[in-house]
Amino acid sequence: MWHGGVADVVENGQNGILSTDSTEEWAKNLVFIMKNRNVLTGMRIGARRTAQRYSEKIIAARILSHYQYLQKNYQAEQWLYYHLGRNYQTILLKENY
Repeated sequence: MWHGGVADVVENGQNGILSTDSTEEWAKNLVFIMKNRNVLTGMRIGARRTAQRYSEKIIAARILSHYQYLQKNYQAEQWLYYHLGRNYQTILLKENY
């Protein structure tokens, strides 16, 4: 079984190798990499590309984008509340049906 967010980032054989908690599987994968230098080279290139997707600058831009989206929705909700009162949620729910 894979743990945490690693499986969300590691593409098996492309930028790394995913293993279970089995020490035998882990050792088998390590030996495979050591015997196949071309696989190691390919994964090294893939890992570098993956790391670039998670640079501080890119992550900061994503966080800012999400923050602006939430802020915009909050402002829209405040406008609805101000102009329609508490009943705006009922109106929105009726429009969805």
